[in-house]
Amino acid sequence: FVEALEGFADKNYHVIMVTGEVHYDKINNQITNLEKSLPNVSVFPYIKDMPQLFQNVDLVVCRSGATTLTELTALGLASILIPSPYVTNNHQEANARSLVDQGAASMILEKELNAQTMLAEIDHILLDSHKKEAMADSAKKMGITDASSRLTNMIHEMM
Repeated sequence: FVEALEGFADKNYHVIMVTGEVHYDKINNQITNLEKSLPNVSVFPYIKDMPQLFQNVDLVVCRSGATTLTELTALGLASILIPSPYVTNNHQEANARSLVDQGAASMILEKELNAQTMLAEIDHILLDSHKKEAMADSAKKMGITDASSRLTNMIHEMM
């Protein structure tokens, strides 16, 4: 993804990249050493209040673990999913396909991932407000926003 960041230099996007603690220093140094200045790119090792951040984003680019997809659908966020090929039984690709099949996300397989495909897909979604809104609406329709109430009711019924 670092290779794609230079492509954001001339775009009117604010990119927030969350690296994880392990990769933060390396990626932050790579970005600092790029030829182009990237004032519209912010890099963080960790985000403490992800729900707050998600309230202010137009598009999420991320892996496709079950918990992440639950958050994306509950909040109705358009997304580009990049399933990790290193999980058991390729679960992340299956997770991603469930959203893609409903029009709630797009997917780039890791073997197809490069700066050009990443930037093209981001542009495809962000420059087409109808596409972005349709994805967000589809994601929202898939979301379960009352899971805690449902669970509480199930527990009460069992008692």
